[in-house]
Amino acid sequence: QFLPDLLGALAFHRAALRLALPVAEKPLAGELGTAVEPADVLKAWDQNSPYRAVIGHAGGRLVGIDLVEDGPHVLVAGTTGSGKSELLRTFVSSLACQVSPSRLNFLLIDFKGGSGLASLADLPHTAGFLTDLSQENVSRALTSLRAELRRRECLLAGVHAEDLNEFNKRTAPGAALPRLVVVVDEFRMLADAVPNAIQELMKIAALGRSLGLHLVMATQRPQGAVTADIRANVSAGICLRVQSATDSRDVVGCDDAAAIPASSPGMAVLRLPGAAPLTFQASSTTADPQQLPLVQTLEEFLSTPAQVAKPPPGPGLERIINAVKGAALSAGFPEKAQS
Repeated sequence: QFLPDLLGALAFHRAALRLALPVAEKPLAGELGTAVEPADVLKAWDQNSPYRAVIGHAGGRLVGIDLVEDGPHVLVAGTTGSGKSELLRTFVSSLACQVSPSRLNFLLIDFKGGSGLASLADLPHTAGFLTDLSQENVSRALTSLRAELRRRECLLAGVHAEDLNEFNKRTAPGAALPRLVVVVDEFRMLADAVPNAIQELMKIAALGRSLGLHLVMATQRPQGAVTADIRANVSAGICLRVQSATDSRDVVGCDDAAAIPASSPGMAVLRLPGAAPLTFQASSTTADPQQLPLVQTLEEFLSTPAQVAKPPPGPGLERIINAVKGAALSAGFPEKAQS
């Protein structure tokens, strides 16, 4: 098959990818790019950007998840070495660069000893960071979340608002409520340690849909941990490399993630409501040029990779967090979100 201009289809595809590379680099660099500065972050905050996390690219196009449009809740899976923790860091830091602490807060729950999410605890958006898996601490966290939902219900009822968006439109700017994103890394460990915790989280998820509460739940082993309640409440899924086709189906509804090779960390399958599963390459916040850069090349799609220049490495998570903290200081936000 040849195109009308006699250019072979394969050659056309390669040329299109080469042209798409700088186009893909520029907007992603604009989101979390190689020159992340407080002024860049403030500009995004001032524009009231959507609640969209840029998480990677596919075929030269950016791939993202909008917490409001695609959520409200997200399920993430990936076995050891697949890039799951790095994807979570990209997800959270991307949101922090786009949305101010007055509109978005995080509660980070990390049952891997804090190694995955600890660096994000310094964000001005982070209201809490929990690493202790004791039943007492988990129960306290769940009690706090239930209390926050009751508070929000009362506030919305006071102005006859049906959801958070309507409440924030009707109230004074200083009294607006931020969305709260609860990120749980390794929720299977949570389920094993505190058997009723997942059931409680799902009750909170069902109530939180209209109240601005979002769950991002991650695990290494979905099989047996993804319950019927989770399937009923979680509409978006990301699956990096997993051990079995069943694991992949539990998260994204197809077997594709089980076929991802171990040599391709960061490769993942995204499932959004009403859309077919999409295979994409996750972006990374690492500044190490030997690792996946923040803006990755499209070399894997080209037969002549030497002709494609590597983009510069990403700014690194520390620099991104410092830029967000600098923006918050300039805008007069407190160093930490209110717990």
